Amino acid sequence: MEQGHLDSLCGVYSVVNAVRWVLGGNPPKMSAEDLFATVIGWLEWRAGAAEALTAGVEPKILWRVVVSALDDLRKENGVTIKADRPFARRRRLTAAEVHQTLAREFNASTAGIAYVVVFSGRLNHWSVVRGVTLTSFLLFDSCGHSRVAVDRCRMDGEAGGARDCPHVLEAAGIIRLARQADGSATAKSQP
Repeated sequence: MEQGHLDSLCGVYSVVNAVRWVLGGNPPKMSAEDLFATVIGWLEWRAGAAEALTAGVEPKILWRVVVSALDDLRKENGVTIKADRPFARRRRLTAAEVHQTLAREFNASTAGIAYVVVFSGRLNHWSVVRGVTLTSFLLFDSCGHSRVAVDRCRMDGEAGGARDCPHVLEAAGIIRLARQADGSATAKSQP
């Protein structure tokens, strides 16, 4: 059995993996297990870990977990990560537009950056987008997925049938984590 066969903790793994990707390893004075415990603790407080373990985590809840966990990391470890949801309020957004935006950001960024993203549809899975190619989202994933083709994706509400676009992205389920140049760590609070 692998992660995801009996549990729905891909949201937790995506947060842990995104933090580790952005930092280039574990936070100072923490192991991956410690980081996992921090995220699970906030998930328990926000949604109930047993519920999340069996049913998964909705974007709104995972956003709150990210904000809380990053605040803990800032206070306890001086970790310098900013989090926001850049597409949460956008309407009529296409998967191609998300891909183009991420491509610009990954190309312009010299600091660590990653996106925690929920794919509904065939994958029904939280993952980490660590980069893009001309045609794909590149993943750092807890189940071993390495990429998702952009032309196989659509945004929730975007035209396109599930047969042609088996992966559906939710604007509220795209969370950007990035190192801040000034050394501070923040998570912009959004509803």
